[in-house]
Amino acid sequence: MLLKPFQVRVISRACITRYNMGEGHIVDIVEGYGHSKENNDLILAEIASMRPDIPMEKEGESIEI
Repeated sequence: MLLKPFQVRVISRACITRYNMGEGHIVDIVEGYGHSKENNDLILAEIASMRPDIPMEKEGESIEI
């Protein structure tokens, strides 16, 4: 089941906060919530639209959003 838009925004903001506090790479933070790949993609897309300065790539990997 896909998250509702407001849920995606709330989780995205929580992930950004954790990223700003130095808890790790944004992809690892998002995946740590245990959502499906589809939901993770929605969350990462929302993060990319809010904060395009946050790198979405892990070392040598690219994440398609």
